Amino acid sequence: MKRVIAYDIPNDKIRYRLSKFLEKHGLRIQESVFVANINSKNINWFMNQLEKINQKNGKIHVFTLCSSCEQKAVAVNDQHEMLIVL
Repeated sequence: MKRVIAYDIPNDKIRYRLSKFLEKHGLRIQESVFVANINSKNINWFMNQLEKINQKNGKIHVFTLCSSCEQKAVAVNDQHEMLIVL
């Protein structure tokens, strides 16, 4: 399932570690927003890794997109073209 991960972490070192982890598992769509395909089997491991990296230093939100939401997801790029991103 597609997961949208957004974070607000004030500590530079932890924010850097988190972004590197998320880059390995997903696609950056904004500075602190990623989308990743994490299935139900791996979600517990994924969430544990996020908690381990974060160490209660900031906020991380993980949103699951249902299949109908995935089909409706679009983005407008900087040239005003519509792109399907998921």
